[in-house]
Amino acid sequence: MATRTIAPMTARGGALLEREEELQTIARQLDRACAGDGTLTVVEGPAGIGKTRLLDAGAEMGRERGMTVLRARGGVLEKELDFAVA
Repeated sequence: MATRTIAPMTARGGALLEREEELQTIARQLDRACAGDGTLTVVEGPAGIGKTRLLDAGAEMGRERGMTVLRARGGVLEKELDFAVA
């Protein structure tokens, strides 16, 4: 398997500090998906800890692998609806 460089910067330009382990996990999951082995990764935590920036970096790694990256976001007004996304 080819070694890939982990992008420490996000599209917003900010460095991801102390996220090497999380970035490596995302990189492994992306490599598995590229090989045809579907995966699921859950990113959760309190507001302000960098979840969106981590996902931005993961999306960029996916694009670097030639993957199509889709985004969805749930809204507060949709919390009572199953599978509702904005």
